[in-house]
Amino acid sequence: ARTALVGGTDGLVIFVRHLYWCLALAASAVCFLALKRYVRKPAALAAAVLPLAFVPFATPSLNYNTMGALLFTIGAMAGAASLKSRFLGVWSVGHVVSLSLASVAYPTIIVPSAAAIVVTAVCHARSKTFGRFLWPAGVTAIIVAICAVALAARFVRLRDVFESLD
Repeated sequence: ARTALVGGTDGLVIFVRHLYWCLALAASAVCFLALKRYVRKPAALAAAVLPLAFVPFATPSLNYNTMGALLFTIGAMAGAASLKSRFLGVWSVGHVVSLSLASVAYPTIIVPSAAAIVVTAVCHARSKTFGRFLWPAGVTAIIVAICAVALAARFVRLRDVFESLD
């Protein structure tokens, strides 16, 4: 994308670092918006700074470690926000999509991501908002599953093409 915009690879490293900081800012914003429903705003702001302050393995770049950590943070916080928000559908979709993307970026995070979705669903069931949570989260999960199957089929087909070249 950067090469198409600029016409070369000059500054590619700094461009990827800018993308990292955009994702970290998004994680911080979601943390603040979710936590302010549970604690006072100054405490929520102090906690929301953590995704900006902590850089996994001291590499402020988009890689599987940083994307997995930040997307899981966004997903977990969106799930927490969905428990106390009027915009349940938006937070539910954000919850499922970001946890799914975290699982794509860092495949072993699929177990905690699935656990986070189940825990959020159980919390919604206890608070009588399960139906309002299940519809957007369920539809999103089905769409994500269909996309994952289509993507996997595409990679399998691509692998067959490369194997036939040998």
